[in-house]
Amino acid sequence: MRSKRQEISKYGYIIFASLIISSVFNYLYQVLMGNLLTRSEFGVLGVALSTFFIVAVLLQNSFTWSGTRLMASNLELSQKIFDATLIGNLALAALLSTAVLAIAKSSSLYSIGILISATLIVGGLLATVNAFLRAHKLFPKIALANIINSVTKLISSVALVVLGYGAFGAFSGVFAGMAVSLVYLLSTVKNKVSIRFTLDLQILKRLLKESAFAAVIFTGLTTVINFNVIALKLINISNSVIGSFNAALTIARGIFFLTSALVLVVFSYTSSSDPNREIYAAKSIRYVILFILPLAVSMYVSPKQWLMLFFGLKYLESETVLRILATGIGLASLSFAVVSNLVAFEDYKLPAITVVAGVLIMIAFTIFDRTVVGVAEAVAVSAAFLAVSALIYYSTKYRIKVSLGDCIKVAAANIAFLAGLIGPRSRLTALAILGGTYTLYVLILAGVGVVDERDIETILAPLPKSIRRKVSAFCRRSR
Repeated sequence: MRSKRQEISKYGYIIFASLIISSVFNYLYQVLMGNLLTRSEFGVLGVALSTFFIVAVLLQNSFTWSGTRLMASNLELSQKIFDATLIGNLALAALLSTAVLAIAKSSSLYSIGILISATLIVGGLLATVNAFLRAHKLFPKIALANIINSVTKLISSVALVVLGYGAFGAFSGVFAGMAVSLVYLLSTVKNKVSIRFTLDLQILKRLLKESAFAAVIFTGLTTVINFNVIALKLINISNSVIGSFNAALTIARGIFFLTSALVLVVFSYTSSSDPNREIYAAKSIRYVILFILPLAVSMYVSPKQWLMLFFGLKYLESETVLRILATGIGLASLSFAVVSNLVAFEDYKLPAITVVAGVLIMIAFTIFDRTVVGVAEAVAVSAAFLAVSALIYYSTKYRIKVSLGDCIKVAAANIAFLAGLIGPRSRLTALAILGGTYTLYVLILAGVGVVDERDIETILAPLPKSIRRKVSAFCRRSR
């Protein structure tokens, strides 16, 4: 019989694989929309997506988070907790939809505002069903639904844009993806739970109490990542310029997508009662620094390569913006990994206050410098504050180890990685060089002992022992 750790690892990697696959399709969606839409339409889509991402994360991390925890710890009350979570999510979705429509009513984006509102209602239902599935450890179904969502979004949006529906058609793909995945998930739980609208006030009070801090934290972090495009619209920057900014943001967001995948895998360990959960938490922070932040650095060092890779010559003028956004989103991703661990440890208060402060700093800098570069710099300043604050607070309370020797080794490996990215190249050459130099970077880390057998045991836990032994042997021979 598989141990609890193996079970957690198995489910974690199923979700990880689905997030990677979904991220590929989501990235293809962004890139194809950037190439198929005009600059102006792509700018409109950027505003719509950023608006949706901000309000959707509040929906996903409020009643949903607390509902999952309560159902997991009280399986016999799952139906009652599901009912309360559903009512809470739908009420919140209705409130957010009303706010979106009120903001969009006096602008040219009202039709997309209606579509965003409809998508939020579907999202409220989907978030509730996901909470039930997570509580009952039905992770393979969640993983498949994630893939169905992203594939449906890509196919339907491309078809609608090609048919001439522009930004409206592009966002319609978001609605279609969520609706189809909801239909699939409802079919999987129809014999386990039913949609009812009965309410237990005691359960609702517990949901409200537990979700407040998590909602502030995760909504705040998402605001730091996505508010910039909305800020550009509010200060009357043209849709064409916003489209160029959104191209850089699309590339930089990849750092956050990768971090999200890692955090969701490790979160299943850190939120459990496993006595080693602090070790898992420290490793998640370490892996973000080792394997994800170098990509942000490469975007800073060679932004033209990344812009060429994804968009050809179309948005090369976004070089400066990409440098700044990669820095900001890289630091925001690091703070996300740290703060997620604090949430897993039920340490909410100070992180919530810090995130609110970070958002206020970003808004203040945006007001101070109402330019495209100024908006990007506001993200970087806010993210730097969040990352430094989170790391200082975390290191004072929980286990985290930093070695000067490892820092030097990582710096040397990064130099080897970044050296291969300098100089103009075609799309295919840039892709091959990026993949090759990143692989070399990882091999150097293994060879000098920064990545050791314990890391391999964690990273490759679901794989057969024979594979783990071979990789471990490589690490030992290389040192």
